[in-house]
Amino acid sequence: MEAVNGAMGSDELPERISTSGDTELEIEQAKEMGEEAEERDEVAKLEIEEAEGMEEKMQTGMFFTIYCRALESNLSRLFSSPCKDATSLSPMHFTHSTTDRTSYAEFATSTLQIYSIKVAVIKGTPELKWPLRVYGMVAARDTVDHNRNILFLRQRNDCQILTPENPFLQLTGPSRAIAAIDPVDFDIKLKVKGRMKSKDRVLMHQTSKYSCNEAILLDDSCRIVLRCAKLEKTVQATIVGVRVINWRKKKWPFRHGGLVIAKAHSKPVKPQNEVLLQDQVMDNISDGYFQGEVSCVGDRSSALKHEDEVVLQGQVTANNWDGCLDLSRHVVSVELDGKLEVIIRALSSNGFVTKHGHVFFPAQESKISRGICDLASYKVEVAVAWSLLVRDKQFISREGCMDDD
Repeated sequence: MEAVNGAMGSDELPERISTSGDTELEIEQAKEMGEEAEERDEVAKLEIEEAEGMEEKMQTGMFFTIYCRALESNLSRLFSSPCKDATSLSPMHFTHSTTDRTSYAEFATSTLQIYSIKVAVIKGTPELKWPLRVYGMVAARDTVDHNRNILFLRQRNDCQILTPENPFLQLTGPSRAIAAIDPVDFDIKLKVKGRMKSKDRVLMHQTSKYSCNEAILLDDSCRIVLRCAKLEKTVQATIVGVRVINWRKKKWPFRHGGLVIAKAHSKPVKPQNEVLLQDQVMDNISDGYFQGEVSCVGDRSSALKHEDEVVLQGQVTANNWDGCLDLSRHVVSVELDGKLEVIIRALSSNGFVTKHGHVFFPAQESKISRGICDLASYKVEVAVAWSLLVRDKQFISREGCMDDD
C-alpha cells in the first residue's frame, strides 16, 4: 500500500494512453518515413549505377589514356595534339606534280587496305542485345603523322543500327592511304545507345596494333573482326567522281538501288567468268590525263560480295539532278604494277543485279584517269586521281609543299 501511495504521490506520471487521433498521426509519420526511405533507395541505386559507369569508363579508358599521354609526350614537339587530331594530309597531295624528279617526301610503299569491320559476337551482357544502335569512332594511326585516320565516325543522334544479318559498320574512310611500314594502331571507341544517355553502354574502347590480314579484337562485351590486307609498293587512288551522263531522257538506273565497288588487282588481269563485250578509248582527253580500259559484261542474276572488294557506296538510291553518285568512301590503295577496277551494279526491286559494268585503270604515280563504263544503255563516267604517299609530314613541312592553311 505504501508502495502504491508512494507511486501516486511522486512527480512521475504513468504513460499516456494513445487516442485515435494520435494513431492517425503516427500512421502518417510512418508513411512519410517509408516514402523517404524509398527516395533514399532510389538515390542509392542511381549512385551505384553512376559508380558502375565510372568504373566501366575507368577500366575501358585506362589503357587508351596511358597510350595518349605517351603519344603526346613523344610527339607533341613535332605534331599538334597527335592523339586527338584527324590527319590533314590529302590523298591527292602529289596528283598534280609536274616534275619528273621524285622528292624524298613522296614514295610508293606498303599500305593497309581496309575491307570491313564487323561486330561478330555479343557476349552475355543483358544491356547488349540485337539490334544495336552503335555510335562512336574507329580510326587508324600510322607513322606518317600519327594522327587519326577516321574509318567510322557517328554521333549519338546519328547512330547506326546493327543486326545479326547486317553487323558491318558503314565505313567512311580512310581519308588517305594507311602506311603500313610499321604496325598500324587502331583506336576503337564504340558505344551502344540506350533509352537515355545514362543508359548508354560501352561496346569497345581500346587501342590495338595491327600487322596481319585479319584481326579479331576482343573485349568484355563483344568481338570485332577487322578485315584488311597489307599491299606492297602501292600508290593511292581517289575516286573523285562517278556520274551517269545520259540519264535525263531515261529512267534513273538506280531507282531500286545499286552498288559502287572498287577492287585493286595486283597485276593486270581480266576478271574470270566475265565476257568482255566492248573496249573503248576516250578521245579528246587533255594532256596529263590517262584514259581507262573500259569493258562491259552481261547482266548478273545475283550480287556476290568478294572479300577483296572495297565498297565505296553500299546503296545508290538518290536521283541527283546532275547524275553524280555520292560515295561514302573514296580512297583505295593499288599496287604500282597493278590495276584499279571500279564496279557499278544496278539492282532490281528484289535485290538482284540487273545491270553490271566495270572499268579498269592502270596504276600511276600521279595525274588523273578518266573512263566511261557502259551500264547497259547507260554511260557512267568515272574519274580517279593518283598520288604517291607522303613519307613523313615533317618532310612536307620542310620542303614547303603543304598548304598554308
